[in-house]
Amino acid sequence: MLSLVRELTRTQKIKKRLLNQLATFEDSYSLSSSEFYKRYEKGEMGDEMDFVEWAATVEMLTNVEKRLTLLQIGSNP
Repeated sequence: MLSLVRELTRTQKIKKRLLNQLATFEDSYSLSSSEFYKRYEKGEMGDEMDFVEWAATVEMLTNVEKRLTLLQIGSNP
């Protein structure tokens, strides 16, 4: 149980860091991450390094949120 709590805490910290990174991109480009990602997936944003990183960060956040859901289910018997 202790390792589950530790992993939950670690994953929450990762989520916070990713959200901060997304906020930086959103401020820099005056665009929400959801709108950016829709356009990126359609090929409308190009392949600048910032855009590749931004898209990867959106995808990582999605994965972290799925992991958090699983960890929270596991920590609530």
